Amino acid sequence: MNAAVTGAIYVDAMNRDPTDRECRRSFVNLALALAPVGGRVFDFGSGPGIDAKLYAESGLRVGAYDVDTAMCEYFAMHCAAEIASGSVQLNTGPYGDFLRSPHLHAGDDVDLIVSNFAPLNLVDDLKPLFSKFAAMLGAKGQLLVSVLNPYFHLMASGSRWMRFPELLWRGRYTTQLHGVIPVTRWLPGRLARFARPFFELTAIHVPASDRPGCPPTRLNPSVLCAPRNAASQFLFLQFRRNSR
Repeated sequence: MNAAVTGAIYVDAMNRDPTDRECRRSFVNLALALAPVGGRVFDFGSGPGIDAKLYAESGLRVGAYDVDTAMCEYFAMHCAAEIASGSVQLNTGPYGDFLRSPHLHAGDDVDLIVSNFAPLNLVDDLKPLFSKFAAMLGAKGQLLVSVLNPYFHLMASGSRWMRFPELLWRGRYTTQLHGVIPVTRWLPGRLARFARPFFELTAIHVPASDRPGCPPTRLNPSVLCAPRNAASQFLFLQFRRNSR
Protein backbone atom coordinates (compact mmCIF):
# COMPACT_ATOMS: atom_id res chain seq x y z
CA MET A 1 0.00 0.00 0.00
CA ASN A 2 1.34 3.44 -0.94
CA ALA A 3 1.46 5.36 2.33
CA ALA A 4 0.91 8.68 0.50
CA VAL A 5 -2.52 7.57 -0.77
CA THR A 6 -5.39 8.95 1.33
CA GLY A 7 -9.14 9.22 1.50
CA ALA A 8 -11.34 7.43 -1.03
CA ILE A 9 -8.33 6.38 -3.15
CA TYR A 10 -6.82 4.70 -0.10
CA VAL A 11 -10.04 2.80 0.60
CA ASP A 12 -10.29 1.63 -3.01
CA ALA A 13 -6.67 0.42 -2.99
CA MET A 14 -7.18 -1.30 0.36
CA ASN A 15 -10.25 -3.16 -0.84
CA ARG A 16 -8.43 -4.40 -3.95
CA ASP A 17 -5.45 -5.82 -2.03
CA PRO A 18 -6.29 -9.19 -0.40
CA THR A 19 -3.23 -9.07 1.86
CA ASP A 20 -4.20 -5.65 3.23
CA ARG A 21 -7.79 -6.79 3.72
CA GLU A 22 -6.68 -9.87 5.65
CA CYS A 23 -4.25 -7.90 7.84
CA ARG A 24 -6.98 -5.39 8.67
CA ARG A 25 -9.47 -8.15 9.48
CA SER A 26 -6.95 -9.92 11.69
CA PHE A 27 -6.08 -6.76 13.62
CA VAL A 28 -9.70 -5.73 14.17
CA ASN A 29 -10.66 -9.22 15.38
CA LEU A 30 -7.78 -9.18 17.86
CA ALA A 31 -8.79 -5.73 19.09
CA LEU A 32 -12.39 -6.86 19.57
CA ALA A 33 -11.15 -9.83 21.62
CA LEU A 34 -9.18 -7.49 23.90
CA ALA A 35 -11.82 -4.79 24.39
CA PRO A 36 -14.38 -5.26 27.19
CA VAL A 37 -18.03 -5.50 26.22
CA GLY A 38 -19.41 -2.00 25.74
CA GLY A 39 -15.97 -0.53 26.45
CA ARG A 40 -14.20 2.54 25.15
CA VAL A 41 -11.71 2.27 22.30
CA PHE A 42 -9.51 5.01 20.89
CA ASP A 43 -8.25 4.62 17.31
CA PHE A 44 -4.99 6.54 16.74
CA GLY A 45 -4.22 7.18 13.07
CA SER A 46 -7.77 6.12 12.29
CA GLY A 47 -7.54 6.85 8.55
CA PRO A 48 -10.86 6.61 6.67
CA GLY A 49 -12.78 5.17 9.62
CA ILE A 50 -13.15 1.60 8.36
CA ASP A 51 -12.02 0.12 11.68
CA ALA A 52 -13.86 2.70 13.79
CA LYS A 53 -17.16 1.81 12.17
CA LEU A 54 -16.60 -1.91 12.87
CA TYR A 55 -15.79 -1.20 16.51
CA ALA A 56 -18.94 0.89 16.89
CA GLU A 57 -21.07 -1.78 15.20
CA SER A 58 -19.71 -4.24 17.78
CA GLY A 59 -21.11 -2.12 20.61
CA LEU A 60 -17.96 -0.22 21.55
CA ARG A 61 -17.76 3.52 22.15
CA VAL A 62 -15.11 4.88 19.81
CA GLY A 63 -12.83 7.88 19.87
CA ALA A 64 -10.53 8.47 16.90
CA TYR A 65 -7.77 10.77 15.71
CA ASP A 66 -6.03 11.34 12.38
CA VAL A 67 -3.94 14.24 11.11
CA ASP A 68 -4.75 13.74 7.40
CA THR A 69 -7.55 15.98 6.09
CA ALA A 70 -8.63 13.68 3.24
CA MET A 71 -8.79 10.70 5.60
CA CYS A 72 -10.92 12.63 8.08
CA GLU A 73 -13.28 13.85 5.36
CA TYR A 74 -13.89 10.26 4.26
CA PHE A 75 -14.19 9.17 7.91
CA ALA A 76 -16.89 11.78 8.53
CA MET A 77 -18.95 10.44 5.61
CA HIS A 78 -18.30 6.75 6.27
CA CYS A 79 -19.21 7.02 9.96
CA ALA A 80 -21.83 9.76 9.67
CA ALA A 81 -24.56 7.74 11.39
CA GLU A 82 -22.26 6.67 14.23
CA ILE A 83 -21.00 10.23 14.74
CA ALA A 84 -24.58 11.52 14.81
CA SER A 85 -25.57 8.92 17.42
CA GLY A 86 -22.54 9.71 19.59
CA SER A 87 -21.02 6.23 19.39
CA VAL A 88 -18.06 7.59 17.40
CA GLN A 89 -16.13 10.80 18.08
CA LEU A 90 -13.63 12.00 15.47
CA ASN A 91 -10.73 14.30 16.37
CA THR A 92 -8.35 15.93 13.89
CA GLY A 93 -5.83 18.74 13.74
CA PRO A 94 -2.03 19.05 14.11
CA TYR A 95 -0.22 16.22 15.87
CA GLY A 96 1.22 18.62 18.45
CA ASP A 97 -2.30 19.66 19.40
CA PHE A 98 -3.21 16.00 19.87
CA LEU A 99 -0.35 15.55 22.33
CA ARG A 100 -1.34 18.67 24.26
CA SER A 101 -5.11 18.15 24.29
CA PRO A 102 -6.39 17.39 27.81
CA HIS A 103 -9.38 15.31 26.72
CA LEU A 104 -10.09 13.45 23.50
CA HIS A 105 -12.92 11.21 24.61
CA ALA A 106 -15.67 12.44 26.88
CA GLY A 107 -16.42 10.35 29.96
CA ASP A 108 -14.44 7.54 31.52
CA ASP A 109 -10.90 6.47 30.72
CA VAL A 110 -10.24 4.51 27.55
CA ASP A 111 -10.06 0.70 27.86
CA LEU A 112 -8.08 0.01 24.68
CA ILE A 113 -6.05 2.17 22.31
CA VAL A 114 -5.55 0.75 18.83
CA SER A 115 -3.40 1.88 15.92
CA ASN A 116 -3.70 -0.11 12.70
CA PHE A 117 -1.51 -0.04 9.56
CA ALA A 118 1.62 1.40 11.16
CA PRO A 119 0.98 5.05 12.13
CA LEU A 120 3.69 4.73 14.80
CA ASN A 121 6.31 4.11 12.11
CA LEU A 122 5.73 7.70 10.94
CA VAL A 123 6.31 9.23 14.39
CA ASP A 124 9.84 10.50 14.96
CA ASP A 125 9.76 10.70 18.78
CA LEU A 126 7.66 7.98 20.38
CA LYS A 127 8.10 8.80 24.07
CA PRO A 128 5.61 11.73 24.13
CA LEU A 129 3.09 9.59 22.26
CA PHE A 130 3.36 6.70 24.72
CA SER A 131 3.02 9.21 27.57
CA LYS A 132 -0.16 10.56 25.96
CA PHE A 133 -1.56 7.07 25.50
CA ALA A 134 -0.90 6.24 29.16
CA ALA A 135 -2.73 9.39 30.27
CA MET A 136 -5.78 8.40 28.20
CA LEU A 137 -6.00 4.79 29.42
CA GLY A 138 -7.56 3.47 32.57
CA ALA A 139 -5.50 1.55 35.13
CA LYS A 140 -6.14 -1.78 33.35
CA GLY A 141 -6.00 -0.33 29.85
CA GLN A 142 -4.18 -1.96 26.96
CA LEU A 143 -2.53 -0.78 23.77
CA LEU A 144 -2.53 -2.69 20.46
CA VAL A 145 -0.46 -1.31 17.58
CA SER A 146 0.31 -2.55 14.09
CA VAL A 147 3.90 -1.79 13.08
CA LEU A 148 5.99 -2.55 10.01
CA ASN A 149 8.01 -5.74 10.29
CA PRO A 150 11.65 -4.68 9.71
CA TYR A 151 12.61 -8.14 8.45
CA PHE A 152 9.92 -8.09 5.76
CA HIS A 153 11.38 -4.89 4.30
CA LEU A 154 14.90 -6.32 4.34
CA MET A 155 13.76 -9.51 2.60
CA ALA A 156 12.03 -7.54 -0.17
CA SER A 157 15.38 -6.57 -1.71
CA GLY A 158 18.78 -8.19 -1.40
CA SER A 159 20.53 -4.81 -1.22
CA ARG A 160 18.53 -3.83 1.85
CA TRP A 161 20.24 -6.52 3.92
CA MET A 162 23.09 -4.03 4.22
CA ARG A 163 20.86 -2.37 6.83
CA PHE A 164 20.70 -5.56 8.91
CA PRO A 165 23.76 -4.71 11.08
CA GLU A 166 22.26 -1.27 11.75
CA LEU A 167 18.96 -2.89 12.76
CA LEU A 168 20.70 -5.21 15.21
CA TRP A 169 22.98 -2.49 16.59
CA ARG A 170 20.49 0.40 16.88
CA GLY A 171 17.24 -1.55 16.96
CA ARG A 172 15.90 0.59 14.12
CA TYR A 173 16.60 1.96 10.68
CA THR A 174 14.93 4.77 8.73
CA THR A 175 14.13 5.03 5.03
CA GLN A 176 12.49 7.74 2.93
CA LEU A 177 9.12 7.10 1.31
CA HIS A 178 8.88 9.04 -1.99
CA GLY A 179 12.13 10.70 -0.93
CA VAL A 180 10.40 12.92 1.66
CA ILE A 181 8.48 10.86 4.24
CA PRO A 182 10.69 9.26 6.93
CA VAL A 183 9.61 5.75 7.88
CA THR A 184 11.32 4.12 10.86
CA ARG A 185 11.30 0.33 11.17
CA TRP A 186 11.85 -0.94 14.70
CA LEU A 187 12.85 -4.13 16.38
CA PRO A 188 9.92 -4.78 18.76
CA GLY A 189 12.23 -4.88 21.77
CA ARG A 190 13.71 -1.46 20.99
CA LEU A 191 10.29 0.05 20.42
CA ALA A 192 9.19 -1.42 23.75
CA ARG A 193 12.00 0.52 25.45
CA PHE A 194 10.43 3.76 24.29
CA ALA A 195 7.13 2.60 25.80
CA ARG A 196 8.66 2.39 29.27
CA PRO A 197 7.91 3.35 31.95
CA PHE A 198 4.34 3.70 30.72
CA PHE A 199 3.79 0.26 29.15
CA GLU A 200 5.01 -3.32 29.21
CA LEU A 201 5.11 -5.33 25.97
CA THR A 202 3.10 -8.49 26.65
CA ALA A 203 2.80 -10.17 23.24
CA ILE A 204 3.82 -9.99 19.59
CA HIS A 205 1.21 -11.22 17.12
CA VAL A 206 2.23 -12.23 13.58
CA PRO A 207 -0.75 -12.01 11.18
CA ALA A 208 -1.27 -14.96 8.84
CA SER A 209 -2.04 -12.81 5.80
CA ASP A 210 -1.43 -15.74 3.47
CA ARG A 211 -4.03 -17.88 5.30
CA PRO A 212 -7.37 -16.02 5.28
CA GLY A 213 -9.42 -16.46 8.42
CA CYS A 214 -6.56 -17.84 10.53
CA PRO A 215 -5.76 -16.01 13.77
CA PRO A 216 -2.33 -14.38 14.14
CA THR A 217 0.48 -16.35 15.76
CA ARG A 218 1.25 -15.12 19.27
CA LEU A 219 4.95 -14.91 20.18
CA ASN A 220 6.80 -14.37 23.42
CA PRO A 221 7.80 -10.67 23.35
CA SER A 222 11.43 -11.52 24.13
CA VAL A 223 11.82 -13.65 21.00
CA LEU A 224 11.42 -12.78 17.30
CA CYS A 225 12.81 -15.31 14.85
CA ALA A 226 13.52 -13.27 11.70
CA PRO A 227 13.54 -15.99 9.02
CA ARG A 228 10.31 -17.57 10.26
CA ASN A 229 8.35 -14.32 10.46
CA ALA A 230 9.86 -12.25 7.65
CA ALA A 231 6.94 -13.06 5.32
CA SER A 232 4.54 -10.88 7.31
CA GLN A 233 4.56 -7.19 6.43
CA PHE A 234 3.12 -6.20 9.82
CA LEU A 235 3.52 -7.17 13.45
CA PHE A 236 0.86 -6.51 16.08
CA LEU A 237 2.36 -5.43 19.40
CA GLN A 238 0.24 -5.74 22.53
CA PHE A 239 1.08 -3.62 25.59
CA ARG A 240 -0.25 -3.48 29.14
CA ARG A 241 -0.36 -0.15 30.97
CA ASN A 242 2.23 0.01 33.72
CA SER A 243 0.68 1.00 37.04
CA ARG A 244 4.04 1.55 38.73
